[in-house]
Amino acid sequence: MAAACLCCGRTAAQTSDSSRPPILGEWKEGRYSNQVLGVELQLSSDCVLANEADSIAFSTQLPQRLGLTIQCGPTTYVLMSFPLHEDEPSDLKTAAEPSLAGARDGGEFHGRGGWQKASVGKTPVLFHELSRSVDGNRESAFYFAMLIGRRYFSILANGPESARSSLSQTLNKLKIQIQVPQ
Repeated sequence: MAAACLCCGRTAAQTSDSSRPPILGEWKEGRYSNQVLGVELQLSSDCVLANEADSIAFSTQLPQRLGLTIQCGPTTYVLMSFPLHEDEPSDLKTAAEPSLAGARDGGEFHGRGGWQKASVGKTPVLFHELSRSVDGNRESAFYFAMLIGRRYFSILANGPESARSSLSQTLNKLKIQIQVPQ
C-alpha cells in the first residue's frame, strides 16, 4: 500500500460521498479524522492522500477494513484497520504479529530490535522500528499497533533515514477519541 504514486492531491471533500466508504474517514488540510475508529491524526497541510482510488476500491470490497496511504513529501503514512473476529481474543500482540510480518515482507523491511510499549491516552500501543534500503538509500520506519475496542489499528510511518526522529514521534500526532476500558 505504501506506493509513491500520488492521487493528484485530491481530498476527501473532492470525492463523492456516495463512493467513499465511511471506514476511510475524512481528510482535510492535513487532518485525518475517522469517526468509525475514533482517531484523529494531525499532519502537515502539505500532505496528500496517495492512491485514493485504490483505498476506495479496497474498502468498498471489504467495508470493515481500512487501507489508506498519506504522502507527506518523502514520508509515507500507511493506515490499516480491521475488526477482530468474535472468537479472537482481544490481545494486541496476537493481532499485531501477523500484521507486522505483512508490512515487513511486503515492504522489504528489516527489524531494529523488538516490540516496545507506549500509549496514546489510556490506549496501549506496541511499536517496532524497521529499516530498509531502496535504490541504495536507507529508509527508517516505525510500525505502531493498537486495539481500539474490538478493532485493530496500525500506522506504518516510513521515510528517509534523516526523518527517523520525526517518524518515531508519530504517536504525538495521534488522538484517540474513543477510550475503551482495558
